[in-house]
Amino acid sequence: MNPWKEVILGDICNQRSELVQPGTVAETRFLGLEHIASGEPTAQSFGSSKNLRSSKFHFYPGDILYGKLRPYLDKCVLATFEGISSTDLIALKANEAMVLPEFVVHILHTNRFLGHAISTTTGTNHPRTNWTQLSRFRLMLPPILEQRRIIDFLSRLGEELRIGDELIAGTIRLKAALLKELMKGGIEPVHVKETVIGTLPSHWRIVSIRDICDLKNGFNFPADQKHESGTLTVDVLNMYGDGLGINLSNIYRVKIKQERLADYALRPGDILLVRSSMKREGAAWASLFEGHNEPVSFCGFIIRARPRTKEILPKFLAYYLRGTVARSYLLSTSGQVAITNITQESIGLLKIPLPPVVEQEKISNVLSQVDEKIALEKAKKKTLVTLRNKFLNDLAMGQVRHFA
Repeated sequence: MNPWKEVILGDICNQRSELVQPGTVAETRFLGLEHIASGEPTAQSFGSSKNLRSSKFHFYPGDILYGKLRPYLDKCVLATFEGISSTDLIALKANEAMVLPEFVVHILHTNRFLGHAISTTTGTNHPRTNWTQLSRFRLMLPPILEQRRIIDFLSRLGEELRIGDELIAGTIRLKAALLKELMKGGIEPVHVKETVIGTLPSHWRIVSIRDICDLKNGFNFPADQKHESGTLTVDVLNMYGDGLGINLSNIYRVKIKQERLADYALRPGDILLVRSSMKREGAAWASLFEGHNEPVSFCGFIIRARPRTKEILPKFLAYYLRGTVARSYLLSTSGQVAITNITQESIGLLKIPLPPVVEQEKISNVLSQVDEKIALEKAKKKTLVTLRNKFLNDLAMGQVRHFA
């Protein structure tokens, strides 16, 4: 006999609708949607009720807080303290004779529930769902003892993901520190000199980008030139991959005449920089084109820097342009109205250190090894996330049976 039983969410949870006016109660902790990360079972931070004015919901430890505004953002956490919340968070109290609150949180993060919540939204600019609709969601509920074992398994998986995130973040910080040190001191201790761009090894030269690279803006095109039989074209979104290279997944195609393509075709070793970005931190971001098995062009929101001398290694230059010194300079020269723009002139005037090619290669290799470490850890995380998501979806379907 199957001990799991089919229930609706409203059978095992009740909405808590205890409204409070922040000014009439003592200062307490406040949770809003901004304090909750997508897909995470616990809140990452909290605010204060001190300066709040409008009505809020009162919640208690063990309550489930679900984001009803834009439910596709998948925001749901277990409250670990008493406080007040935005009214865009639904506070639920689990019937603990039937279900553990932690189990409910995991169910509300499944793709099945996410699909149900999204299908019940109303409103275009601010789509919201409501408890009446959410309470009708059907799920398979295991006995309490089995729920606890499932929660323990998911907690261990969550801890592995947390450790992985910390390792990735630590390695990224290490890379930033290495990049800064290697670009001003090299690999080996040597005599140094003071220069216009700071202290450098005495045998390094200083050059401007325009002395070693040809710069060119990408081409602009109307939307109707996008076509599945056109030429692969790098857009701004392709510039922000995990590694140093351009992310060529989800790249679109544009119809471009062959004679024009000759001017905009990329070659292995070209460095691309984001010329225009809605977000300031996105501008001046550099990525390396490492080649492709068919022609690739680049759009008008990007500037190409093509080394014209073998004195500079493309990978070394791309790494330098990713560093804080180069980016701070380029962003300081940018213009901004609705979007942030950099120019060929500002890139061309940027002065950079030029070590001997042998040293450039050593520096690039060290940074590449760190990039490989980051990529490996991110791949491990992706595998764990895939495992967790499959488990959660099997759980919502009642297809998990090895925890009895």
